[in-house]
Order: sequence, then structure tokens, then C-alpha cells
Amino acid sequence: MSLYSTIDRKLNADSWFRGLSHEAQLLWFRILTGPHVTPVAGLWAANEAGMAREFRFGLDEFRKTFDELGREPGRNGFARVISDWDAGVIWVPNAVEIPSNQPANLNVLISWGTHVELVPECTLKTQALQYLRTWVKQHANRYKQVPGWLEAGLGQVSPQDQDQDQEQDGGRAHAGAREESTPPAQLQHIRRFERSFQTTVESWTGWTVNQADRLRSSNKDPVILAGKFVAHHKSRGTRSSDWEAESEKWVLGDEERSRPTAKCPSPEDQLGGRTFT
Repeated sequence: MSLYSTIDRKLNADSWFRGLSHEAQLLWFRILTGPHVTPVAGLWAANEAGMAREFRFGLDEFRKTFDELGREPGRNGFARVISDWDAGVIWVPNAVEIPSNQPANLNVLISWGTHVELVPECTLKTQALQYLRTWVKQHANRYKQVPGWLEAGLGQVSPQDQDQDQEQDGGRAHAGAREESTPPAQLQHIRRFERSFQTTVESWTGWTVNQADRLRSSNKDPVILAGKFVAHHKSRGTRSSDWEAESEKWVLGDEERSRPTAKCPSPEDQLGGRTFT
């Protein structure tokens, strides 16, 4: 682990940064360079009271200043920094877009998994890993594959699973308390972030090799069905966060429809060909 952090000096020309109070500017530098920082770009374990104490802020002053950092979204539409203080996690969404923060190669990216394991599991962590997974796939020429720790991390907590658990446990009051712990200025960015993973069918990359083989075994043309799949979802305006799963559902449905239906025996067959008058 390197013991230095890089900060783009163009930050000083950013209108958002220049518009911050002196305290908020100082806190932003401390967040980007504090002892909680690991090689993982922007996703770190951090405690609200601990950061306030480490950075020599009173707790109320820290909360007010931290809220100031999240009031205006960054160029990607998300808050500059998002926190889940109950879990002890903060995330700087734009960090991975800075070239100096990006893993140099696949081996470095794989090594990030050790540090990510120490970040407490929560919805915010899952959202951050979803964002990182999308970013890695967009840079497939550099990294070739999505590392196993990143795929596994997506199954930790999802917003839907969290809501279901709260309903089953009668945890509505607890859910309300969690929401109140997140500043309103950040909530709108978190919700926008969740919606951002629902993309249109144009982002679908096509059938997998396994799916194409299964379609051919059913005497179906994968090319024709791909066009039908795209046209179907375009006409409906479908949005999804996982088009690989959507295409698998389509193939399974096609396989089910292709199975020969069992013929219902006629009354004569049931009676062994005998008839009665």
C-alpha cells in the first residue's frame, strides 16, 4: 500500500471547490488524504465520530461541514461524497474517474479485493461496487475481466433485499431512523444513483456463447432472436440493471415454449378404445 495520495491541482479552479467555506475545503482535503484512505478509489471504512476527532472538528461542526460537501452534485450527477455512518462507510463516486486513482493493471485491481473486504457490508457499499463493476467493464481492453471479489461483492446487500428484510422484521421505524441519519442533500443523489443502473436495451452486449448454443439447439436463429429481443424492449421502453439476466429469462422462456406439449388423452383412449351407447 502506497503512503501517498494524489490530488489534481485543477481542483483549485473548480467553481464548486472555490464556493465552499474554508472549513469545507479543509475537510475535503482531509477526506481525500486521511488515514482511512486505502488504494481502493473512493470506497473506505470511516467512522463519523472518529473522523471528527481525527480532523479536530467538533461533531456538530463536522456534520454541518460534511453536509456542505454533498449539496452540489459532481459531473457524474452524484454527490461528491456519500456516507452511511450507521455502517461506517464513505464513498467518493468520482474518485475512480481520476487517472492517478485507477488500478494500473488487472493484478492491481485484483489486489483491491483485500481492502474492500474490510469495508462494512451495507447498501452503499453494494452501490459503490456496482458502479465500479460498470466502470471496469467499460475498460475491458485494459483489465480483460471483472475480478471475482467484485462479482461476489454485488451479492452482499441490495436495496430490494434490505427493504424486504425491514418489512418482514417489522423494521419500518428502524428504516426511518437510517434515512434520517443520511443528510437530505445526499438522499436525492443516492436515489438518482440507484436509478442510474437501470439502462435501456442499447447497453445489452448480445447473447452469451451458452445462450446462442441453446437457441441453435432449439432450431432458432440467434441473430433473428437478438433483433426481436431488442425490438421488444425498445417498444416497451424497458429499463434494467442487469441485461444479462434479462436475456437469460428470454432464452429460458423460448426453451419452455419449444418443448412439445403433452397431448391430453381422449375419452376413447382412456377407455381403451371402447365406447358405450
